[in-house]
Formats: sequence, C-alpha cells, structure tokens
Amino acid sequence: MECHLNRTTFLVDGFSLYHSAREVAHDSSAVSTRWLDVYALLLSYLPGLGRHAQLHEMYYFSAHAMHLKVKNPAAMADYRDYVTCLRASAIQVETGGALSARLLALLHEDEFDTAVIVSGDKDIAHTLRTAKQLYPHKEICFAFPYGQQNRELEVLAGKSFFIREKRYIKYQLPDPVVVSPDCIIHKPGNW
Repeated sequence: MECHLNRTTFLVDGFSLYHSAREVAHDSSAVSTRWLDVYALLLSYLPGLGRHAQLHEMYYFSAHAMHLKVKNPAAMADYRDYVTCLRASAIQVETGGALSARLLALLHEDEFDTAVIVSGDKDIAHTLRTAKQLYPHKEICFAFPYGQQNRELEVLAGKSFFIREKRYIKYQLPDPVVVSPDCIIHKPGNW
C-alpha cells in the first residue's frame, strides 16, 4: 500500500494573528500572548489535517507599522525583534499584503497539497474563488484566529477550524530566544 504525504503549507496573516493574540490576552486575563510561537502553534494543528499531513512550508505576512516610527519607535523595535524570532524558527517572513499573491504562486508551482490560511480577513475571498476555480484538486482551508470567524470564507473553503484561546496561552516563545550566540532576544516587557 502506497502512502502519499500531504504537503501542507501555512500562510499566516500576521496582522490578523497579532491582533487576535491581543484579544486573547484581554479576554482571558492572561498576562500576555503576543510572544506567540507561531511555528509551534500551527504545528500543533497538523495532526488534525490528516494522518499524512506533513509540514512543507510556513509563511508569515506582515506589514511594518511605519506609523509607529515616530510615535513609538520602541514598539517598532519590539516587533522587528519578534519577526527575527519567527525567522529563527524556520518561518519565511514576507512584508506587505502578499499573502494572496504567494498563494497563487505556490498553486502554480505545485508547492503544496493543502494550504492552511490563518486569517479571518474577507479580502482574501476573491483570491480563494480564483484558486479553487483554477486548482480544484488542491485543498485550501482556513484556521480562523481567535475572535475572527468569517462565514463567507468558511463556506468558500469548505474546511476550517478555529485557533482556540488555550493554544495562544500554551504556545509562547521562550524568554529569551537565542537566535545565535551573538543574538539573544528577550520578550519585551509589555508583551
């Protein structure tokens, strides 16, 4: 009997996930959940995608909050450090709103069997419709961040799940994160 691995790729809307982590901290009275270990969090959902699901790639898309450059430069530095930690955990970090474009490129290059989009943003609905029309044999599902269920995306994808509050609390980066012997990053005090 031949076993076909299910190459699974996660595409994370960083803005959506970051704000849901803040919401979890507020709703659960947790000290903080922004120091989220995105890699471990999403890896914990892999078994639920089927016994042959194997992590292929993980992408994190985020725009830098340039409006904070003058208003709160420390917040920008904290976020830059966080992104460095994510990169150290084998996550490919891309800036800007490139999630839709990356999804279509990965489909065209046959780079996955299943894509899990971590977002509740309805702006991706058009891209999802196009992807399903051009690549009907590929599975695209949604992992909705806490508090961001989107019924339209849920129906379009056909398969979805919710990232639960307890997992945000459970999957936090260590403090400090040792990126290299010369680069040790501590969790910001307000995170």
